Amino acid sequence: MVDGAGGLKITPRDMVKIGVTFLNKGVWHEKQIISEQWVDKSSTSFPANSWLNNWDDHWGMRGYSYSWWTHLFVKSGKRISMFYAGGWGGQYIMVIPELNTVVVFTGGNYTSYRPPFEILKKYVLPAYTDRLNI
Repeated sequence: MVDGAGGLKITPRDMVKIGVTFLNKGVWHEKQIISEQWVDKSSTSFPANSWLNNWDDHWGMRGYSYSWWTHLFVKSGKRISMFYAGGWGGQYIMVIPELNTVVVFTGGNYTSYRPPFEILKKYVLPAYTDRLNI
């Protein structure tokens, strides 16, 4: 029996491949392997997820769709949105379309969801936004 909610065992390199495919609207090596409509639909939050607004950044979630969470960062008044898949212990595929970037985290931190988001916000995003004058 396949469990769609967990149990996926892949390498960080394969996680990047998934992220890059979604970043490129379903295209991998110039071939459309996932429909662009599915990528858009699965990476856009359902409007009915307003209950997440009360979580005050719990798990970094701002919305949810088909296995992808959404999040919004604000840097110097500029909104930078991303969508991500998260796994137990700190496994994340983070796709940031505005920066044409995919970030992957792996880990064994089963007591806190925050470290990858803190690293992203403190180190990764400034490296891009400072270079792009955002």
